Amino acid sequence: MITFQYFDGCPNAEATLRNLLSVKEELAIPESEINLVEVPDPALAEAFSFQGSPTILVDGRDIATGEIPSGFSYNCRVYSFEERASGVIPRAFIRDKLIEYGHEIPSSPKDAFREDIPTGTPPDPGRRLPGE
Repeated sequence: MITFQYFDGCPNAEATLRNLLSVKEELAIPESEINLVEVPDPALAEAFSFQGSPTILVDGRDIATGEIPSGFSYNCRVYSFEERASGVIPRAFIRDKLIEYGHEIPSSPKDAFREDIPTGTPPDPGRRLPGE
C-alpha cells in the first residue's frame, strides 16, 4: 500500500502527487494501492505520526528514510536530493524507491493495461488493440 499524506495549502503536495501518479501509471500500480490522506490538523498529525507535507509511505515506511515514522511534524517537509533542498519529491526518486520496494516495471507499457492477454501468453505483434 502506498500512502500519500499532505495538508491543504502545502505548496509542494500537488507536484509530488503528480509525480507519484505518473510513476503509478508507468509501473501499472492499481488505483486501489494508492491511499490519499489529508492531515488537516496537528491532532491527526500526531495520531498518524505525520512527518510533514508531503509524505509518501510504502507499506508504512517513509519513502525518504526507509523507516516507520515516529513522532510528528505539522509543517511543510523539506527533502535533500542530490545536495539540493526541495519540498517536492522527484519523480525519478519515487520511481526508484517503488521499484526497490517491489513494484516491477511492466515489459511494455501498452501490455500493462491489456486485460485480454492471458498471463504468460506473449502478445501477437500484428494484433491491434481496440482504438488503435
